[in-house]
Amino acid sequence: MYLASRQIFYVDSAQRLVSDTSTTSNFSYKFNIDPNTNFDRVVVLDLSIPTSYYLVQAGQNTFILEELGVQTILTVPIGNYSRSAFGNTITTLLNTNSPNSWTYNISKSNSITGPETGRFHYTVSGNSSQPSFIFTTYLYEQFGLEKNSTNIFSGNVLDSTNVVSFSKETTIYLHSDICQSASDNILQQVYSSGEVDYSFIHFANTNPYEYSKPLNISSDTFTFYLTDESDNLIDLNGINMNMTILMYKESIINNLLEKFITLKVL
Repeated sequence: MYLASRQIFYVDSAQRLVSDTSTTSNFSYKFNIDPNTNFDRVVVLDLSIPTSYYLVQAGQNTFILEELGVQTILTVPIGNYSRSAFGNTITTLLNTNSPNSWTYNISKSNSITGPETGRFHYTVSGNSSQPSFIFTTYLYEQFGLEKNSTNIFSGNVLDSTNVVSFSKETTIYLHSDICQSASDNILQQVYSSGEVDYSFIHFANTNPYEYSKPLNISSDTFTFYLTDESDNLIDLNGINMNMTILMYKESIINNLLEKFITLKVL
């Protein structure tokens, strides 16, 4: 890739523009852009994201229990969970907050006595009708159920339709208004490869040209934030993220080469 001009920026979210609402994963940053340039493209060269975010995050930790047509919002404590710990926590939460004092139990398959399915089996007793679990865009994966779903017990039983998931988000999106297109503000997507809790996800761009986006040239201050695939914000809990950003002006040589190659192929 031939560049007419370029400038590299090292962004540390710990050095963000501080406001009442800024965090290390949702912040604004001022760039010292060379005023004598006319950059028109931007791309992330590398990115380091701490896995300090929780499996169950604040503001994304509720679901609805419905009994006899009455809905009760239940709040799951934030943090990381194993399958057993989550099952125990939810069982206690349901039995403590059931408005009609119904009794719930959650079990999982036993690999010693039978096949392991990776699903939860929910039961209820002492009830006079069938309850429901209602979800929006979070927590449903840990229950093994669908996003934006209402799940009604049948015969006092509810089985997970999906394998339960207790892995942290495997796909993270870096959003920014540094991109010129208002309809697509995803600057870079990053895939986790099973990094352990409280370590780091590292991304190195092997093809900057293909991943580059049109640069928003209307400002020198831009916002950045992280989300999961459902557009839920990811909170890094105070640990900073780092990235290297390249702004550049593409050389006319690139366009000439592309046209030449096209002609040769034809």
